[in-house]
Amino acid sequence: MKTRALFALLACAMLSACDYRYHVDAVLRNGALQFTSDWGTRCVRAVWVQAQSGPVPASGPGDDASLVAQRVYWAGRADYEIDCANTFPLRYGPRLLGEAVTGPGRVSAKALLPDIIYDIRTNTGPKGFGSGRFVIRRSGRVENLPQ
Repeated sequence: MKTRALFALLACAMLSACDYRYHVDAVLRNGALQFTSDWGTRCVRAVWVQAQSGPVPASGPGDDASLVAQRVYWAGRADYEIDCANTFPLRYGPRLLGEAVTGPGRVSAKALLPDIIYDIRTNTGPKGFGSGRFVIRRSGRVENLPQ
């Protein structure tokens, strides 16, 4: 029994060691909101931008209404079969290359509101996860916040 428990514990530790996490920052470049990573130009397979508070945005054609109801302002997933078509820096808004136009998990980009805190989450593969938190001030200045 002890051997089995020890084996299970070691297996869990080994599998979780394969995950990698990275930080994502929001920046304003040439008038466009972009996201950068401390891991460089890695492939981006999925993205979600979600408001912590504030109004629920209007759901558009093809949006996953359940995500919009949770204040998701932009979400998309690229097909894993597509070669690295989406990389950092990633511009807010456009549909990810290799992404289905509609369906579960998709929310077309909504206008971001000033002084609302947003969380960004990205996925670079089955075991790569990025996250960040930011706010756009009324002045237009983008501020990255601790998580």
